Amino acid sequence: MNEYFAYTETALIFLLMGAFSVIMQINKEEKKVSFPKIFQKFYMNIIAGWGIYSALIGYEEWFGNYPQKVFIIMTVTLLGVKAFDYLEKNDVLGRMIESIFQKKV
Repeated sequence: MNEYFAYTETALIFLLMGAFSVIMQINKEEKKVSFPKIFQKFYMNIIAGWGIYSALIGYEEWFGNYPQKVFIIMTVTLLGVKAFDYLEKNDVLGRMIESIFQKKV
């Protein structure tokens, strides 16, 4: 029962941090934001944060213990938000694909 509670608690923390990151994103926007785009950002932020958090937990279990657990989740979710913003702003994926398929002379 305690293990189930711990997983649920961690998931709720991630959902809250994802919601806060979306609110932060909406505040930056000057134009109307569509619901699908909001949901996409929310989902991507949670997945990015969960991936980084899982890597940290795999490296050292200390990161998953209280009181640092909430701070670590906040930090990795913010890192995920910033990473996706950077990738979107600088069109990193598009440039990578372009460099792969570009003919070399």
